[in-house]
Amino acid sequence: VAAGLPTDAFFCDGFLPVKTAGRRQRAAELAAVPGSLVLFETGPRLAASLADLAQGLGPREAAVCRELTKAHEEIRRGRLDALAGHYAAAGAPKGEIVLVIGPPEPAPPPAGADVAAQLIRALKTLSVKDAAAAVAEATGLARRELYQRALALVRDGD
Repeated sequence: VAAGLPTDAFFCDGFLPVKTAGRRQRAAELAAVPGSLVLFETGPRLAASLADLAQGLGPREAAVCRELTKAHEEIRRGRLDALAGHYAAAGAPKGEIVLVIGPPEPAPPPAGADVAAQLIRALKTLSVKDAAAAVAEATGLARRELYQRALALVRDGD
């Protein structure tokens, strides 16, 4: 969908619910899916669905694909909120519509002080090696770097 985002995991959910409350609830459920989303939508509901998806999924990159493999194929890319605005202003498109929504952005790594605090807590009950491994799993940071930081904390604490 967008440059730099992985496209190796897709979840196809079909059509969203017709009513606004159902769409918003389904968007909130889909927010937890770690991969790209593939949905179908009708022209008359497209702008409202995109707005509900933008509210429930956040600022994700997406593509509105219309009339795929046909003479009037059209693909419009952008963030969900921008696409919702475009189709609200332009009116309902005709034809078969597929929405491809990029995966959620990865969480930013924790701040340095947070990592140090996590290492200190882990070192109270675990060895340096195990503490580094536990914090690496929790934060997604490199175990080798965390091991060096844990060693430094142990040295400075003595």
